[in-house]
Amino acid sequence: MITYNEICEKYTLPLLPMRGVIAFPGVSISFEVGRSFSKVALETAQKLGSYIFLVAQKDHSEEEKIIHNIENVGVIAKIKQVITSSDGNLKAVVEGIARAEIVEVSRASGYYIADITKKAIEVEGYPEAKKEALLRSIKTKASAIISMFPTPSKEFISKIREKIPNVT
Repeated sequence: MITYNEICEKYTLPLLPMRGVIAFPGVSISFEVGRSFSKVALETAQKLGSYIFLVAQKDHSEEEKIIHNIENVGVIAKIKQVITSSDGNLKAVVEGIARAEIVEVSRASGYYIADITKKAIEVEGYPEAKKEALLRSIKTKASAIISMFPTPSKEFISKIREKIPNVT
């Protein structure tokens, strides 16, 4: 018998809307932060344990209506390093930890906060033949994704191969 267990964990984290960059679990990225509310969110996250919620902004040109201009799903990330550049912007290096879904977004003093739910599914009793077929399908799709990038980073390929062995 196959059983599915959904494990939900709730968090409240500073929110950083991303423009032109998408974060994935297990992948480190670097980006520059210039908007004041994003700087405050990053600095606050560092003070509160170095976790931040990264989410894609839908309309990159919109500066005011952030709450209604972000995707529902984003990535919980661990801040690895933040430096201040000569122009006053912050440069951050983060590592994606897990996907999470937004429950609610609110405004704090100078930045946005997201109440989020991280969901994981445990599957028990799944037939071995089906597992192997799914893994083959995932490998094929991962290879197709890698081929979409003109020059995928070594770290990106390494992370995929770490999770899915023998991907070409």
